[in-house]
Amino acid sequence: MIRIDLEDRITERLNPKIFPYAVGQGALGIEIRDGDERISQLVHAVEQYSSRWPCLAERNMLRTLQGGCSSPVGVYSSVEENESKDEHGQITKKTVLRLDGCVIHPSGEYDITCSHKAEVTNDYDAEALGRKVAEMLFDAGADKLLAEIRNIERQNFLKRPMTQPATLGALPEPAGQESAASATT
Repeated sequence: MIRIDLEDRITERLNPKIFPYAVGQGALGIEIRDGDERISQLVHAVEQYSSRWPCLAERNMLRTLQGGCSSPVGVYSSVEENESKDEHGQITKKTVLRLDGCVIHPSGEYDITCSHKAEVTNDYDAEALGRKVAEMLFDAGADKLLAEIRNIERQNFLKRPMTQPATLGALPEPAGQESAASATT
């Protein structure tokens, strides 16, 4: 809303630590042709690691949990960049990524939440953080909660009434066979 100059319409700001968002929420993925160096350079010029690394961590957490887009899994990521001088006066930058992950029971009665932070210097570090948070969630009981959620979803699916299959019109009769209706006339 702020980017499109409609900030005055915001009635409530949801704290992502209280209302976690979906994995990859707001991320933009761009796919380009393999070998197209000109476009690759343009895309890499606008890419920001402060967006890329949280997304990689979040996605790897979800993948490790064996979840999907309909899984009740929420995240909150934050990036902290620090500059410091070493003993030779050289300025070094340090990027610390924090990932909060949670699995929420469908009733909303309880959730399992874990968080961890790590220094990130490349994509591998970001994905390792996602895996670490998923492992922490498993250790806290998320595997049992996810199994319960899958069972609830399965039971709800089985309770749905059967519907008529969608057809695109009458099916043609196999060659050389009469339909039951035409055989009786």
